[in-house]
Amino acid sequence: MKRKKHLIVFVPGFFGFKHLGRIAYFSALKQPLVKRLSEKHKVTAKTFVAKPMPTGAFKVRAQNLLDQSYDEFIHGKYDKIHYIGHSTGGVDIRLALDEKFELESSRAHILANSLMRKTLREHLGARVSIAAPHRGTPLATPFITMGFSVLPSAASPFFSAIGNVIKQEEAVRRIMKIRLPVDEFRKLNRSMEVSGLTPNDLGSIVKFVTSIAVDRRAILGLTPEHMASLNKIQENMGADDRNCFSIITRAPKPDPEAIIHSREKAIEAPTALMYLVLWTVTARFPSNRNFRQIPPSALKKLGVPENEKPDRHDNDGIVPTLSQPWGKIIALVQADHLDVIGHPEWMNSGACFHENEMSKMLDELAECIASSC
Repeated sequence: MKRKKHLIVFVPGFFGFKHLGRIAYFSALKQPLVKRLSEKHKVTAKTFVAKPMPTGAFKVRAQNLLDQSYDEFIHGKYDKIHYIGHSTGGVDIRLALDEKFELESSRAHILANSLMRKTLREHLGARVSIAAPHRGTPLATPFITMGFSVLPSAASPFFSAIGNVIKQEEAVRRIMKIRLPVDEFRKLNRSMEVSGLTPNDLGSIVKFVTSIAVDRRAILGLTPEHMASLNKIQENMGADDRNCFSIITRAPKPDPEAIIHSREKAIEAPTALMYLVLWTVTARFPSNRNFRQIPPSALKKLGVPENEKPDRHDNDGIVPTLSQPWGKIIALVQADHLDVIGHPEWMNSGACFHENEMSKMLDELAECIASSC
């Protein structure tokens, strides 16, 4: 009997890149997931990474996702389509497939979108959101009011200075000038190489980051207040069948002492400090935190004791943990916002989300897809 062909659409989050320099957004998930599906579940799957507008409003992002996934599905002649979205990508999936959410308003677009949604839904399998801000994040508000006025002017010279420091031909002279220990410099270079980042990639990264910084449309939509309005449009936030799942994340409270002790380390200190700031703002910034508690029965299935249940301040450094539940919660993992997609180098959170934890999460993803076939 011929195996059915399955398409798995991966949807990036707010930054929305498929590749940035040599960094691939979903590199830690794609091939391991396909291998598990084939070996453990006898499911033949191909992956496709959507490329939403990094800073577009929800309507733009959802329209792009609908167009791209439909085009890939139809031309590949697949039998089933599944979606996995990280961060804002999880929200994009909801909106792209829900008739209640209006995308382009012209009559031609409305008819085309209706046809695409109907076709995809007839072949729809699992939809999984990972660390998605379904009820928004308080971090969005200070970014709108403060971050965007500072970041464009500050980011470029900051990263340019780093770029100058790590140029190989100037390394020795600049190490001596800033008194960065040679061993730490070598560790920094090795860390960049492991993560796929080279000095030549910095220019494109700076350009990408600053382009996001000057466009407020996407970040504006991620405030808890805006998400509360959006969620009124969708019953159960678009989780309208049993094949909607979420993986939610919680990272440890940052330890200022650890940052003090790591201040001489070129790799650990900056990312640990960044995590402290992001976690604290997400946990404490005055904002609507009308998040629903996870039912005790669900916590029990997840293996979480009642005295360790997430509260309204818990977060992964970007998104509150209680903002993330959608559909059936299949895992509550100890990880920061980027650990969970295999990029632990960006935030030093101390969550200890390593290979074993990633393997367990991939098993859960494979089970979701296989069970919805």
